Amino acid sequence: MSHRTPVQSPRGRPRSFDVEAAVERAMGVFWSRGYHATALPDLLRATKLSRGS
Repeated sequence: MSHRTPVQSPRGRPRSFDVEAAVERAMGVFWSRGYHATALPDLLRATKLSRGS
Protein backbone atom coordinates (compact mmCIF):
# COMPACT_ATOMS: atom_id res chain seq x y z
CA MET A 1 0.00 0.00 0.00
CA SER A 2 1.49 3.32 -1.02
CA HIS A 3 1.18 6.47 1.03
CA ARG A 4 0.58 9.70 -0.86
CA THR A 5 1.37 13.13 0.46
CA PRO A 6 -1.12 15.79 -0.60
CA VAL A 7 0.33 18.58 -2.71
CA GLN A 8 -0.29 22.00 -1.21
CA SER A 9 -0.86 25.00 -3.38
CA PRO A 10 1.03 28.18 -2.51
CA ARG A 11 -0.75 30.55 -0.16
CA GLY A 12 -1.85 34.04 -1.06
CA ARG A 13 -2.56 35.57 -4.41
CA PRO A 14 -0.75 34.25 -7.45
CA ARG A 15 2.20 36.30 -8.58
CA SER A 16 1.23 38.86 -11.15
CA PHE A 17 4.73 40.08 -11.95
CA ASP A 18 7.77 38.66 -13.67
CA VAL A 19 10.29 37.74 -10.98
CA GLU A 20 13.22 37.71 -13.39
CA ALA A 21 12.36 41.18 -14.69
CA ALA A 22 12.07 42.53 -11.13
CA VAL A 23 15.47 41.08 -10.22
CA GLU A 24 17.04 42.57 -13.36
CA ARG A 25 15.63 46.00 -12.52
CA ALA A 26 16.80 45.77 -8.91
CA MET A 27 20.28 44.75 -10.04
CA GLY A 28 20.34 47.78 -12.33
CA VAL A 29 19.62 50.06 -9.37
CA PHE A 30 22.39 48.46 -7.31
CA TRP A 31 24.84 48.78 -10.21
CA SER A 32 24.02 52.44 -10.84
CA ARG A 33 23.72 53.69 -7.24
CA GLY A 34 25.85 51.18 -5.34
CA TYR A 35 24.73 48.86 -2.57
CA HIS A 36 25.07 51.35 0.31
CA ALA A 37 23.37 54.20 -1.57
CA THR A 38 20.34 52.13 -2.62
CA ALA A 39 17.20 52.55 -0.53
CA LEU A 40 14.02 50.50 -0.52
CA PRO A 41 12.00 53.25 -2.26
CA ASP A 42 14.57 53.15 -5.12
CA LEU A 43 14.01 49.41 -5.54
CA LEU A 44 10.23 49.70 -5.30
CA ARG A 45 10.17 52.44 -7.93
CA ALA A 46 12.43 50.48 -10.30
CA THR A 47 10.56 47.19 -9.93
CA LYS A 48 7.11 48.84 -9.92
CA LEU A 49 6.18 46.94 -6.75
CA SER A 50 4.67 48.16 -3.50
CA ARG A 51 5.88 47.54 0.05
CA GLY A 52 3.20 44.91 0.52
CA SER A 53 4.26 42.86 -2.52
